[in-house]
Amino acid sequence: MTQTLEKPMFSNRELFRLGIPMVLEGLLSVAAGMADVAMVSSCGAAAMSAVSLIDPINNLFTLFFGAMTLGGIIVTSQYLGRGDTDRAKSSAYQVLYGSTAVALVITVILLCFIPQVIKLIYGELEPLLFEKSKTYFFWTLLSYPFLAIASSCSSVLRVQKKTTATLISTLLINTVNIGGNAVLIYGFDMDIAGAAISTTLCRVVWALLGLSFMRNSELPIRFAPLFKYKPDFDILKRILKLGGANGLENVLLQFGTLLITTIIAALGTTTIAANSAANFICNFGWLVPGQLGGLLLMVVGRCMGAGRPDEAKAYTKKIANFSLVFTLFFFGILFLLRNQVVHVYALEEEALALAGEVVGIVCLATILSFFGWAGVPTSAFRAAGDVKYTVIVSVSTTFICRIGLAYVFSRWLNLGILGVWIGNWMAWTTSAVSNCLRLRSGKWMTKKVI
Repeated sequence: MTQTLEKPMFSNRELFRLGIPMVLEGLLSVAAGMADVAMVSSCGAAAMSAVSLIDPINNLFTLFFGAMTLGGIIVTSQYLGRGDTDRAKSSAYQVLYGSTAVALVITVILLCFIPQVIKLIYGELEPLLFEKSKTYFFWTLLSYPFLAIASSCSSVLRVQKKTTATLISTLLINTVNIGGNAVLIYGFDMDIAGAAISTTLCRVVWALLGLSFMRNSELPIRFAPLFKYKPDFDILKRILKLGGANGLENVLLQFGTLLITTIIAALGTTTIAANSAANFICNFGWLVPGQLGGLLLMVVGRCMGAGRPDEAKAYTKKIANFSLVFTLFFFGILFLLRNQVVHVYALEEEALALAGEVVGIVCLATILSFFGWAGVPTSAFRAAGDVKYTVIVSVSTTFICRIGLAYVFSRWLNLGILGVWIGNWMAWTTSAVSNCLRLRSGKWMTKKVI
């Protein structure tokens, strides 16, 4: 397929201008999460344990309205690329009201069954831990609708190249969260309730900020008037088709993550602590490809909507290769400094030594798997509507490699935590090779979204 283009849709300078705020946004969130954990830890082991138990539940349920948001990003970006602003605006409204409605329904149902949900997943807990878990779950549940609104606004802003606005929102809400934690936990001695209320408050602020940005008269897509909503079942069908597939994928991956956690949990407290420390340190390196995948989602969506699949393919290669170079550079340096960086944690010497080893293993696994190609191109495939492929590859590599092979190497061959990361390495390598072949085949460019 040959195309003659007078001007590319995105210059290198524009890609840089759009990508930098998204990367900074992710780094701010990680840094704020680090401060958040430190403050909650001052409330005691029971509070920390309650957060670690409830956050996976929250993540599981927020995936449902998050999937609809993802489907909406793809549809909206393709309409914008086509130049159909009216349909793009209608799509944005479907995302806002649809995801918020789903979040409200989930919130109301779960509020009626908080103790039952916790017992169903974790069984009988110690009385103090159970009470703190209920408290944290209650207050964070109230934030679901606001999180849906905020995520919808941020997604539509990114589609319109307003990544600086989402960066400003992230900076402000993280400031609110850290300040709220300090006041409620230390000032009012509210323990874990203070942490949960602060989280909910920052999401309320985030939602209000998002709606404020989305009323800007200069935007081609804006939520003004806010309450003039008209259901468009044709667009909703397209959003749900994409969002449903991605939602199923995310739920299965979250379930897979819980299974991997059970494998690691059987290796002992020291290994758990060392692996957690290594994961958090390496998150800074994994974050950049993840954020660039979000950028690619918007870029490819616009290109496909404009009928420029070859250009979408070129941007995918460019961003994936940049991610590859970044991971090689970052994890290469991290490998050399692995035994020094782990000292940011106040762990016992045995755990610190093991954490250094795990960081080294993770660095090698990331480098040797060509990690930049393992995840980034899947965003392009999703944006083009090739969701069946992404579901099959991500779910199969998770359950066959990350879980199945990790279990074989870790338990049967007694390789311990090394076996878990061999499974991760094989999953990433398989994904990278598969993505490269899929990109070259061009089959993903034949899918139709709008």
